[in-house]
Amino acid sequence: MNTAIAMSGGVDSSVAASILQEQGHNLFGVTFITGHEADADLTVSRAAAAATTIGIPHFVFDASDIFESQVIQPCADAYSRGLTPNPCAICNPILKFGALLDFCASLGADRLATGHYARILTAPDGGPALARGLDSRKDQSYFLFRVPRDVLSSVVFPLGGLTKAQVRQRAAELGLPAATSDESQDVCFGNSERPLHEVLREITDRRGPPGNVVSPDGTVLGMHDGIDAFTIGQRHGLRIATGTRAWVTRIDPGGDVVLSNNPSDLECTSLLARDVVIGAGLDGSGPLACKIRYAHRAVPCTAGILPDGRLRVDFIEKVKAVTPGQASVVYSGDLVCCGGWIE
Repeated sequence: MNTAIAMSGGVDSSVAASILQEQGHNLFGVTFITGHEADADLTVSRAAAAATTIGIPHFVFDASDIFESQVIQPCADAYSRGLTPNPCAICNPILKFGALLDFCASLGADRLATGHYARILTAPDGGPALARGLDSRKDQSYFLFRVPRDVLSSVVFPLGGLTKAQVRQRAAELGLPAATSDESQDVCFGNSERPLHEVLREITDRRGPPGNVVSPDGTVLGMHDGIDAFTIGQRHGLRIATGTRAWVTRIDPGGDVVLSNNPSDLECTSLLARDVVIGAGLDGSGPLACKIRYAHRAVPCTAGILPDGRLRVDFIEKVKAVTPGQASVVYSGDLVCCGGWIE
């Protein structure tokens, strides 16, 4: 079978490629371009250098039109409506495991491998199921929850059973150019240290409606130039002097942003999520836990699909800053059961 490996030139995809080559895969590398990299030529050259070191062919896929229309614009639209989107979770099923997979198939690939820290295991129904990577600090299954199950049979995650330390050690032993390189997170948006809403404002010339910053009782505390600059739970960069610590607790799509100095106003015991994707399924065979953002600890919960198709999650303990627009992903052990966008 022929296998394509998505290569960014970073340590993860380079080591993933070397593992597959050692396993005897008929392998070639592919780098996709979003059109918003800090230096697309450098990205391609680094990936090509890694492919040369490993000894595999290398191709380039221009995904800039798809990225613009199906990732950039939807994210900008979400921010303008007071939501906080998750670009990686949007991009993965559409671009990496959609358009890129199709491109690789056109070059003769039967499977697509990536450097994600995730695994594919067997679900209780016998089908493939997305699962957490072994390294809990690097696990990326949260970002992959929307990849359809029927696609998983054509996907390989060579790093799922490794830790980041093991990957870097392997890269050094192989003499890969990326052995000591920095992480390549957010490379699709130019690896910017600026908040994503600022980057999107620059790219799209769009922003959310301006309005008032108000207290929970409606007292006007100040004004802002766009709701896209705020997210639930935000405490820094508010540019409002309240005399005490304050958090964003609500964003009105019409323009008002509510600040509270009471952290309990951020607490929540349940959520609803839309556009639900079913993974291993909620079969009731074991305890569940839910993540409401990538860096969030999975919290024990109960969960079910409502008659209207939405996902309802009830937490065993209170959670803070449940954020509309972000992903809610439910796990049973290491298996991804289901997930959706938080309403």
